[in-house]
Amino acid sequence: MIPSSKTFQSLNRFDRIQYALLAIIVIVSVVSRPRQQLIQVFDQLRMPIEFQIVSLSIPDYFVIILVITTSGWLVISDKYRQHFVQTMEMITTQIYGIIWVIFAGWLFASLLWSRDATLPRFTTIHVIIMLYMALIVADFVRRHRANIVLYPLVAGAIFQAVLALLQVINNDPLGLYQFGEIDRFPYDPRNFYRAPGLSSHSNYLGGYLMVALFALAILIAFRLQTTHLKDRKNFPFYLIGFLIVLAMIGTLSRSAMLSTTIGAVPLVLVAARYVNKKIFFGAFSLFIIAILVWGLFVLAGPENIRTRILSSREFFFDDSWAVIKDAPVFGVGAGNLMLEISQFTPDEPNTDILPVHNVYLFLWAEVGIIGLAIFVTALLLMLRHLANYQQITTLVWTSCLLAIAVAMLFDNYFWAVQPFRVLLFWAIGVWWGVMNQSSNVNNVDTTEAIPTSA
Repeated sequence: MIPSSKTFQSLNRFDRIQYALLAIIVIVSVVSRPRQQLIQVFDQLRMPIEFQIVSLSIPDYFVIILVITTSGWLVISDKYRQHFVQTMEMITTQIYGIIWVIFAGWLFASLLWSRDATLPRFTTIHVIIMLYMALIVADFVRRHRANIVLYPLVAGAIFQAVLALLQVINNDPLGLYQFGEIDRFPYDPRNFYRAPGLSSHSNYLGGYLMVALFALAILIAFRLQTTHLKDRKNFPFYLIGFLIVLAMIGTLSRSAMLSTTIGAVPLVLVAARYVNKKIFFGAFSLFIIAILVWGLFVLAGPENIRTRILSSREFFFDDSWAVIKDAPVFGVGAGNLMLEISQFTPDEPNTDILPVHNVYLFLWAEVGIIGLAIFVTALLLMLRHLANYQQITTLVWTSCLLAIAVAMLFDNYFWAVQPFRVLLFWAIGVWWGVMNQSSNVNNVDTTEAIPTSA
């Protein structure tokens, strides 16, 4: 799953270095461990260590290298600097770009009322670096089109999907602990296994595979501009999609499956207008039957449907809501939610302390209703482009952002877990690039209308 040699030949030496770094970042953004601890802010044995420390994940290192390398090239190359500045001006003069700058400013302002300034300071710096990375991604997409940066994501998803399927079949981890694989949680059922791949939770892997599915949809859309839907050369792409879906089911992440379904609705509605109805609904029916059969295999029988699928979901709402009620307008400071919770939670040795599994409530607690309103506005300004169904890449990638926005209702990893915050802003960068596509690129034009030949 790599771009053609012709595509690589069109890249200069710096482009290839930049592309390699962007590829590594998105491939390893699923790996939550190991991480490098920089500062221990507070100590609470009943709380996950990542909420108590300032740390760098593996993707963070490559983001830093990308930022330093790009900054150096901005100084050296007049041509690159002119194009990058043009990209930055295009984005920061649009409301959907300005609002993210305002959000970063609000994170910084939360230093003024935080109990401890260490985590808000680091969170702000991290988000600013992520926004810089997003600009780099956007500029790269403007110069070379979206498909080239999406290949590595799909390649990473293929690797993680294969691992996940092997974990499901093995009904246990594969022993790849030195690469980030985790052991089975003590509370997990023994008769089936929720595959996490090399992530630290199966839900995280589900979210990563979800984003990769939308990336694959764009790659398929590119191919359908020059080939027919039933062209044999397209079948490997369809099989890859099926593999990723099977792996997502292997995670048994209800939030990822539901979010993917909701995000795919605009795409299904548009595709149904251009594809033979009998073929479309026949293939869709076979697909549903296949994933249901596989789902029963993953669950080791229908008796576990109630255990995993129909059981209630714990959102860890109470502790975070207490923090929200105490500081509803301004919050307690970026990154400080768990510090505040640790101040008033009774000492119950057998009870874990966890943040709310909802990004919006998580942000409300940390940066108040004002910060939450800025964040939600930033998302809505992007999601309004779902109406732009005549532009393939815009439609698909905005649908991806819709799926991410829905997933954030049920899980906090796209914001609270560092590698996935990298993935979130990488996805935002792709969207910025798609929205500001250069007109002088020689690759296939992704702004063409959806092909009727499909």
